[in-house]
Amino acid sequence: CRIINNIYNENYHKFNDKFCIDELIALNTSIQIIAYCMRLRRKEVYKSIDDNYTDDFNYDKIIYENN
Repeated sequence: CRIINNIYNENYHKFNDKFCIDELIALNTSIQIIAYCMRLRRKEVYKSIDDNYTDDFNYDKIIYENN
């Protein structure tokens, strides 16, 4: 998602089509949500292996990181 975001930011002035911009933003957000869900699942699995495992993250940290 960072690659998509960087390309968009570098070339946003070239996109005159609002549909294209909306599609890029939706794609990027979808990737971020999938990454968040994968991290939640990883936390559950690691927690089942080791009760002392901690992973300090939240939705905002994943979605808005480096944006």
